[in-house]
Amino acid sequence: MEIVVKRTGGYAGLSQQIAAFNTTRLDATMAHQVEQLVQNIRFFDLPAVVSGGTIGADLFQYEITITDGERQRTVVFVDDESQQTAPLRSLVEAFSRVGR
Repeated sequence: MEIVVKRTGGYAGLSQQIAAFNTTRLDATMAHQVEQLVQNIRFFDLPAVVSGGTIGADLFQYEITITDGERQRTVVFVDDESQQTAPLRSLVEAFSRVGR
C-alpha cells in the first residue's frame, strides 16, 4: 500500500508533503497497523472531498492518496476540527509519524 499525504494552506499558504511511504517497506507489525487504520475508516469508500462545514482562508487542507494494488483513492479535507473530518485527521497524524 502506497500512501502520500500533502498539506496546503495555513497562514503562509505553503504546500508540503508530510508523509510518503509504502507499507511493503515497513516492518510487518507497523504495516499491519497502517493497513488496519485505512480499513477501519473505509478509506476507499469515502467521497473525494470530506467537508466539515467550517470555512476559513487560513485552515490547512490535506490531500491523502492511497494506492493499494489496482485501487487508488484521493481524499481531500480541510482541518476544521469537525466530527466529519476527525477520522481523516487521525490518519494524517499516524501517517506523519510513519512516513517521515
